[in-house]
Amino acid sequence: MIEEMVSTKRNVKIVHELKNRIRFRLQSCSLLQKEYYTNNISTIQGIRGIRINEKSKSLVIVYDANPETRESILNKLGLKKRKDLSITDINLNNEEKQSIVGLFTSTLSLFFSFVFPPGLRLLFTLFVTSPLLYRGTKELFKKGLTSNVLEALAVFISVARQEYKTANITNFLLVSGKYLEDTMVHKANLLLLDLMKYDITTVWVEHNGEEKEIPFDDLKVSDIVIVNIGDVIPVDGVISQGVALIDQSSVFGESIPVTKEAGERVYSGTLLVEGTLKVYAEKVGKDTTMYTISEYIRSSLTGRSKQEIEASMLVEKLVPINLALAFSSYLYNQNWRNVASVLQADYSCAIKLSIPVSFKSAIYMAGLTGVLIKDSKALENLADVDVFIFDKTGTLTEGTLEVEEIIYFDEQYKKEDILSMAASIEEHHFHPIAKAIVQEARQKTFKHFRHSEVEFIIGHGVNSCIGGKRIFIGSKHYLEDHVNISFDFFTDLVNYHSVGKTLLFLGIEDKPLGIIVMQDRIRKDAFATVQELKCLGVKEIVLITGDEKIKTRSIAESLGIDLYYSQVEPSEKVEIINLFKKEGKKIAFVGDGINDSPALVSVDVGISMGTAADISKFSSDIVLLNNQLSAISRLKELSLYTKKKINRNFYLTVVANSSILAAATTGFIQPYTTSLLHNGITLGTILNSMVVESKIFKGDIT
Repeated sequence: MIEEMVSTKRNVKIVHELKNRIRFRLQSCSLLQKEYYTNNISTIQGIRGIRINEKSKSLVIVYDANPETRESILNKLGLKKRKDLSITDINLNNEEKQSIVGLFTSTLSLFFSFVFPPGLRLLFTLFVTSPLLYRGTKELFKKGLTSNVLEALAVFISVARQEYKTANITNFLLVSGKYLEDTMVHKANLLLLDLMKYDITTVWVEHNGEEKEIPFDDLKVSDIVIVNIGDVIPVDGVISQGVALIDQSSVFGESIPVTKEAGERVYSGTLLVEGTLKVYAEKVGKDTTMYTISEYIRSSLTGRSKQEIEASMLVEKLVPINLALAFSSYLYNQNWRNVASVLQADYSCAIKLSIPVSFKSAIYMAGLTGVLIKDSKALENLADVDVFIFDKTGTLTEGTLEVEEIIYFDEQYKKEDILSMAASIEEHHFHPIAKAIVQEARQKTFKHFRHSEVEFIIGHGVNSCIGGKRIFIGSKHYLEDHVNISFDFFTDLVNYHSVGKTLLFLGIEDKPLGIIVMQDRIRKDAFATVQELKCLGVKEIVLITGDEKIKTRSIAESLGIDLYYSQVEPSEKVEIINLFKKEGKKIAFVGDGINDSPALVSVDVGISMGTAADISKFSSDIVLLNNQLSAISRLKELSLYTKKKINRNFYLTVVANSSILAAATTGFIQPYTTSLLHNGITLGTILNSMVVESKIFKGDIT
């Protein structure tokens, strides 16, 4: 597993550290690891540069000296304990607590500014407004002109003019607005953290027939984990004993608990509602589904979209305009109160806060339905995607063959006999074709035929003896060219059934015995998904597969896909993607295999199915844990809706705040009125950002 290669303590350690620079020593440094660092570490906000020296196995990361950035780096490299999954370890509400203190003192100031004598009013007002004045002064020297500087200047002007009531009312409105804004942003973060709310410290396991409790971090692959009612399943594995009702809503978005029994797979993060299970652990710790979810949630909390970055830059550019308007107001009105009023109104809060809240709310709603979005950037890019490229097996199809028809040529052997003979010989073979035949036989009346030792001819087929007669099973090429059993007489029949199908040929002695026709079933929601994507403005939908042209064309035509590539080698997928890139197109790739990883990281948005190989999930921007193809069209709709809402909030903010600025500049409104209107618009915008239309999630995604 690549996650284990680049994330465990034994593979990464700090060897030197400065204020804004950390050097790590790597136990190994492969091309795959370099790709991981480049594509994942660089996404952390505050990263200034990454340098990797393969010979010395050294990783140097330069960042902005922010302690939170350092912590994010260590989290990405796995240098923190597994308990990081606990919601209680994530400190999101420090600012909110500080706002509560400020809200309390500013409320008191409103009362005392009316009853205290002038001398005490000055002292008390300075005491209450000092946090705001200090913050503004500090930012002036560190960052230059910002919205906080303007607010501090407005309050300072009121104090200097001995308008203590105005200063305290303005301070109260600013602090109140800050508190409500922090509360709204904190709530958006808590919504996301609710998806990773499980805090597991100890688990029960069975060792040598005895049950004992061990620390969660001590769990190992192959442990037998005991799960009781109300427990969160701590590992990914297979049930070895027991029957239980399991709530999988936290992972797959299924609202109704499902029954699981011995032999079936269960996933970490799901909740055991009824019964008791013993689970053979196949994945523990950082390899589990629960850890994958937690990492995606962490990324979505810290990742910044292009719109967020551009909005931050824009509002800082608007600050000098506010200052110029304040100066113009003084020249026009000769009144410092009007200057203070102008300084109250700015665009920063509504624009800077509404964008991340919009993205986080959308990511949360998607997460509830079993769809993980790595960060805001992934959802933002999805809105601009105009080309969707799909892998076939396991993506547009379910990835498992099923028997569709059995054709027999010898009256002595009927369909049931041919199926049972093939299953008897193939039952110890683990090829997908063998599995499909054995499964079909067990669902029907499986008559087991005694046979001699099976001979496997790699890449061709198998043969054995039943009742003294040689039975040959394999491809048409194997039976005709290697065994000399001709199917020429049935050419038309073979050609008819070969379109989009998989054929298994059977021969007995020197004669044709029959053909088993199989097909990789297309997902039920595949056609609807393709059509919905077209309706949502996607210009091209492309199918890429290693299958032969006839099968590929058959599937493409049945789904309404106009452009397809057949017999494509894994390495060629990226070459095809690059052709679309040269045309300036935004691309999303949907896949599920290990060989899809290069394609997933080379596009604007990589999407992997829930049954994907772990490395594919690791390379993806979006993971469909619910394994429903229809989620893709819902996500496209969600991304367009979120982008539209952000743009609408932006224009409303600009129009509303411009009107307030105009009124303040001409002296029509007082400083505290300006503050009230400005904060009201900001809060309204944030509240609107938290609303996600539920109709987007109706249908197949829920």
